[in-house]
Amino acid sequence: MMKRPVKTVIFDYSGTLSLGAVAFGRPANLTEQFTRTGLARFGVDRPEIFWEKIVYPTWHIGSTSPVTYKTLLIRQIAALNPGMDRNRKRYRDLVRAVHRFAGNYLTAAAIDPGWSAVLHRLHRQSATRVLIATDHYLEATSHIIAHLAALRIRACPLGRIDATSKFLIANSAQLRHHKNTANFWRQIAHNLSFSDTDRVLLIDDFGSNEQTADRYAEPAVVTKRRATTIRAMRKTLGVPIQVHPFYVDAAITTPQYPHAVRQQIRHAITVINRFDQAARPVRARHC
Repeated sequence: MMKRPVKTVIFDYSGTLSLGAVAFGRPANLTEQFTRTGLARFGVDRPEIFWEKIVYPTWHIGSTSPVTYKTLLIRQIAALNPGMDRNRKRYRDLVRAVHRFAGNYLTAAAIDPGWSAVLHRLHRQSATRVLIATDHYLEATSHIIAHLAALRIRACPLGRIDATSKFLIANSAQLRHHKNTANFWRQIAHNLSFSDTDRVLLIDDFGSNEQTADRYAEPAVVTKRRATTIRAMRKTLGVPIQVHPFYVDAAITTPQYPHAVRQQIRHAITVINRFDQAARPVRARHC
């Protein structure tokens, strides 16, 4: 039986460990993907259609239920094409286009190479466990596990803990609640027992690094999400929570963006190192 660690490092995924997921949503890339995958043939040829007609109306159910991303895409796009249900060939073509698009998105959402060394170090430490807590679609869990496996790190979903997996995935679609709610963290507390001596470090962009076209990244929404997430964690876990907001201070379309990402990853690694070495929690940024 795995000895319970005393330190837990919690990472967000999209916008924190994975900047590829954000890059995929750039307007120019989306437009290219619509053409390459065939979605443009079904009226999804501009980013604003994708966000306004497909993503926004379905995000809540997609990120808090077993309804998959592919299923939601098919439903929404079919609704934009009257008569689709009477044309089997065209419907099959849509399904294939959606599978190509969703596959490209989830494959692109890889872990940034800048995190590799620190993730390996955390994986080797017997007194540290790593939790990836993410608001995401159901399919993301298996892809996150695969991206970690590519780094030779074994992971498993929360609730399927085994002695060989120190990296755990808590996906809102599987837990049925977003991570700014107490219900999300109650399920984590149920699966991972915490004692008064335990310490937790959260590294999260709270949605701030997402595409500016995505309402999820609106500043007021990000500020509220950060406050409610931290409050829910403190209420349910019952241990000190140290928070490091992972904010990239450059737009993804600017030449400064790659440097800003590397700088923020280095900053976060410094916080992790201090957290790992200290006998008591150390301060990151005030929240």
